[in-house]
Amino acid sequence: MRTIRIFIMVTSVLVSALFFGSAYLIVSHSFTRAIQGTSIRSSRIIAKSTFDAMFQLMSTGWTHAQAENFLHATNGSMRDSDFALQIYRGSIVSARYGPIRQAPMDAAVTQVFRTGQPVQDLGADSTRYVLPLRAETECLRCHTNARIGNVLGVIDVRQNLAPSIQAARHDFLDSMLWIFPFPILGAFLLTVFLNWRIDRSMRALEHSIAQVNEITDLKSLVFQPIDLWFSELNGIFRQVGQLVDKLRGIAIEKDFLADHDALTGLPNRRGLLEHLTRTLARARRHGGQVVIGILDLDDFKPVNDTWGHAVGDALLREIGRRLQAILRESDLVARLGGDEFVIILERAAGSDDLSAVLARLESAITAPYVLPGGHEARIGLSLGLTQYPEDDAEPEILLRHADEALYAIKERKATRQQGWMWWGAMSTLNQAVEDDAPVIPAYGPGASALLTRVRESLLGATAEFVTTFYATLAQQPAAQVILQRLGADEFAHLRERQHQHLGHILAPDLTEATHRLHAHRLGRIHALVGLDQRALIEAMHLYLDTLKQEVDKLKLRPFERNRLVNLLTRRLLTEMEEQIKGEMELTQAREQLLLSLHAQKTAASNWPDFMRALVDKLVELEGIQGAVVARPDSGGQFVFEYTAGGFDAYLQAIDQRQLMPLVTDPGANFEHVPYFRAWRSETIETTTSYAGNPDMARLHDAAQAAGIRSSAAVPLKDAQGHVFAVLILFGHYPGLFETTSARTFLAALGLLVSERYHETSREQQMAPISVERRHVLRDRLYHGALELHYQPVVDLRCGKPDLVEALARLRLEDGTLASPAEFLPGFGETELVRLFRDGLNQALTQLQAWEAQGVKLVVSLNLPPAVLNNPECHTWVKQALRERGMAPSRLRLELLEAEELYDVSRRDAAMAAFATLGVHLLMDDLGAGHSSLLRLRTLPFSAVKIDQGLVREAPRDPLRVIGFIGSLVRLALSLDLHVIVEGLESPALVETAAILGATAGQGYALAHPMPAAEVPGWMQGFELRLDPQHPQTALGALAGHWSWEHGVRYAGARAMHDEGTCALGRFIMSQGLGGSDLDSAHRHMHQAVVEHGPESAEYRQWVQKVVAALMALSGGAMGAPTD
Repeated sequence: MRTIRIFIMVTSVLVSALFFGSAYLIVSHSFTRAIQGTSIRSSRIIAKSTFDAMFQLMSTGWTHAQAENFLHATNGSMRDSDFALQIYRGSIVSARYGPIRQAPMDAAVTQVFRTGQPVQDLGADSTRYVLPLRAETECLRCHTNARIGNVLGVIDVRQNLAPSIQAARHDFLDSMLWIFPFPILGAFLLTVFLNWRIDRSMRALEHSIAQVNEITDLKSLVFQPIDLWFSELNGIFRQVGQLVDKLRGIAIEKDFLADHDALTGLPNRRGLLEHLTRTLARARRHGGQVVIGILDLDDFKPVNDTWGHAVGDALLREIGRRLQAILRESDLVARLGGDEFVIILERAAGSDDLSAVLARLESAITAPYVLPGGHEARIGLSLGLTQYPEDDAEPEILLRHADEALYAIKERKATRQQGWMWWGAMSTLNQAVEDDAPVIPAYGPGASALLTRVRESLLGATAEFVTTFYATLAQQPAAQVILQRLGADEFAHLRERQHQHLGHILAPDLTEATHRLHAHRLGRIHALVGLDQRALIEAMHLYLDTLKQEVDKLKLRPFERNRLVNLLTRRLLTEMEEQIKGEMELTQAREQLLLSLHAQKTAASNWPDFMRALVDKLVELEGIQGAVVARPDSGGQFVFEYTAGGFDAYLQAIDQRQLMPLVTDPGANFEHVPYFRAWRSETIETTTSYAGNPDMARLHDAAQAAGIRSSAAVPLKDAQGHVFAVLILFGHYPGLFETTSARTFLAALGLLVSERYHETSREQQMAPISVERRHVLRDRLYHGALELHYQPVVDLRCGKPDLVEALARLRLEDGTLASPAEFLPGFGETELVRLFRDGLNQALTQLQAWEAQGVKLVVSLNLPPAVLNNPECHTWVKQALRERGMAPSRLRLELLEAEELYDVSRRDAAMAAFATLGVHLLMDDLGAGHSSLLRLRTLPFSAVKIDQGLVREAPRDPLRVIGFIGSLVRLALSLDLHVIVEGLESPALVETAAILGATAGQGYALAHPMPAAEVPGWMQGFELRLDPQHPQTALGALAGHWSWEHGVRYAGARAMHDEGTCALGRFIMSQGLGGSDLDSAHRHMHQAVVEHGPESAEYRQWVQKVVAALMALSGGAMGAPTD
């Protein structure tokens, strides 16, 4: 800016007096405005760059000390310039990082805090720019507890322009006395040029700062300086660069501290685990050995207590240096905290070499230390050791082994021969100590007498331990997760129960059996809520240390004190042993459940039986309060099909309209319904705690009354991976389903049930049935509400009915009838057996009644696989026939086979017994994809039924379906089997079945199912006239053509090419269609087969035209039923 003033001063000398007044006013005003504009832009850039720097630092995690240092450094960074910068912190930041002294806020600052909008003030001799610091990203949410848009603080940038403006005006006035008109013009142009230069410089500054803002890793933050031509702006730019350098240094330091100990510079737990994982992987590849040791300093506490923590810190740093000096570069020393270190020795050669290393390590630690202030100290060490691969291969488990060995060697501090212990030698050493120590039994009269004297003191120490224990747990991330699942009342209850249990361990009259029982139960509960073994071991050691400290205060003789400590130690060891056994038993119980369900999957005859067994077994697991399988119906409403445990009581206590939103409603609020979330997400969903989840607030009271604290929803998927139902489990404890073992169990359970579902057929296609509906239907069955309706089966060769199929119905209390589709999905093996036996007796009795009326028929009954598989099935049928004097040939049994769900040898034996008895067997649903052609050839079937689902496809794809049905008919006839075609719902389909050679037909076009009383009258009035050689329908004509074509293709009967003698030709003539498009296509088709053969493209082309003409003739729905 000085250069500008000098230049204007020189040029102003030439200004003419004639233009003095006007030029002074114009140029002075323009110059002042330019300086003000430049000042405001500079202030805005300073404020913005300061805010960006603060945001980068806050994003990395900002401590209170770092915040305070930054503010002091920033507020004093511009004392040597015309600028003044002040940062004000708002209430949100102060609440997060603590209060800090700052200058009082005036009206402008208060306004910016209130409105969140920047304020700028252009004074006559100064400028001011006040910028709000708003939370602009979600990142600041966790660092400041602010929402996006909240004002975190204010940056106030001021510049005093009085010296610059006053000097400029004075110089300009002096110069104007000597300046002529033309130099005045030059001065004005120069001013314009300077403004342009300043703007260009400011844009360059903004571009550099923008480059800094784009950097996400502060460690790579570099601020490249540029020459802005003006010394004042270059000074500002240098200050911003210094600020960036400070930020980079802080980021580098923070990154180092992430995996290093701040005091000693050694790796911390995070760095230790990373190194240990790499070391074990290397040893696994090369067959090496790794030794892991946890080292604890003996007599370190007196150093802190005597000379202060500064001296203690110096001692820890010296120990770290000594350990690093002893070990090789490939080894590692880490500090876990306090006076606890970890050493990792890679590729230890053998026991002798290792002993030498340990001896050097002990010598280095126990050598005297000269501390600050001239103090000298000696300390000892306790070292727990374990090794890979002998003890384990997982890093966490190896560290736990070393920790256990450390605790064991510290317990033997007074009697040990060396300062370290191997984890593998603990059991032998424990036994030796027990053999030599003068002990009394941990339970019994001796223990009772000793504990009675000291129990009150120990209970007081127990109360203090519980407080300390939970305060310590609150600092551990894993334990925090468990505790946060609890409500305030549940947490208070947990503390009280913990206190009671620990006091129970100290009870004088406690027996070993009672202790083991309670500890075993508690171990299972700990496993259920996710408390791991390491936390248990640490808690027991901490409790034992607390008790030992209390014992040291008691007035006891030395041998009594030793006996008491030994007694307490053994009781706590029993506690740990049984709790660990309880955890293992829980895991075994889950595994056993999966095995038993797998056996049930193999043994169960149908889906309902398996699902009832599933939910019943699940609620037998400890912690499972209820189990239910839910499936949405066609309207999208969840139906609870199978339930067990406390779910029914829970369901009655809640509003079902809120609990069960529609699956089909995309806008439904389902956050509080875990099984609904599982249906949508197709993954396992859990509710950790009903008490701590705001979404479950309206269900909390009902859940608590039913003993429910958590839940899990497991999606069940079909063979295509689509969710068809949800298995819901309700837990008695918060977080029951959050542990790794619980999630593994849920996943395995979902796979097992889904696999069972893949093996079912008919029941999986039916609509879900609620528990209440199932109970009603079962009750009606067992109260004799079964009614049989009969559908005649007509012999297509003679047009007479000689067989009726008995179809089950259940008469409900309101008088309506329930169809099989309504009740079969809810029937298990027991219900199916009852249904079959009642139906068998009714059907045979009805045959007798009809015969008395002069109507002699044969009856067929459906025989489910579950009933066929029953060893008594043959006896039931034989007995029912004998009681009525009925010939076995009057009975047909239709096998409802979906898959091979039962024992094959038992199935074959049962079918052979029926064949020997003289009962005819029918294979149902041939062509549905389930029936086996091998069974058709090898098993004693007398007839087959072609699936009605296949027949109903004929109107949509007549030629393909006719070919399929015709081939099945010919196949069955070649095996000497009668063929019954189901689903004949139109005269065209009846005619088609007859033309294709089917033995008999069944369907609405022939007769609907009817009560028994209507059958004789129907038979008297029934008449069927068919002439397969002269079809009367388009579909029948097409079937006749297929038969003709089959003869041409496979028999070489070229003589059949005459269009006038084939069935299709006769149809054309009988319908008066000569000369029609159909007739023309028919003639060309015959000509093509003669000239080119039945496999030629020409022939196939004319066949398609014939089919199209027939479809057009029948209105596009050939063979469809009509009203």
